Amino acid sequence: MEKNKKIIYGILIVLGMVALLTFSYLITQKSGGGTGEYNDKTSQFIHRNPTVTINKLEKREKGIYYFGFPTCPWCQELLPVFDSSLKTNKLKSFVVNTRGSNYSSKENIKLETFFIHHISEKKRLTVPLIIMIKNKKDIRTHIGTVPGHNAEFTKMNLSQKKKLLAELNDMCKWYSK
Repeated sequence: MEKNKKIIYGILIVLGMVALLTFSYLITQKSGGGTGEYNDKTSQFIHRNPTVTINKLEKREKGIYYFGFPTCPWCQELLPVFDSSLKTNKLKSFVVNTRGSNYSSKENIKLETFFIHHISEKKRLTVPLIIMIKNKKDIRTHIGTVPGHNAEFTKMNLSQKKKLLAELNDMCKWYSK
């Protein structure tokens, strides 16, 4: 009889742990970071060899440049909003997958150098990164999503999405002037 109680308690403990782990997983999936959506194949995005795109950036050629990668939670959150902003403003952006097989350390060094010289000497290069070059002197950038948002743990709420969209639309309007 004592042996049966131990077996039953053991089974209940295991079932409880499985239920707890399942519940934790479901909660994380529902509210955890990133949307899981990363569609850079829309008509707003221009895909070129990263070397070609980085060379345009180095020469400060007029254009909109997006850097990110599919498994980045911040990129997953930003990309649909950026796509919408580009579409609304009838603009296109070069897109570079910074984890793609055709993106080399050589391109990364060039991007880091551009970042240090034109964006920030104090910050470290992070993605998602949007660079808009109006002419050789006028450059605007956007890094990440919105202040206070940690995409590793939470998706953007409606207010944050609206704020991000407004910021990106302002950049697009500046670029189009």
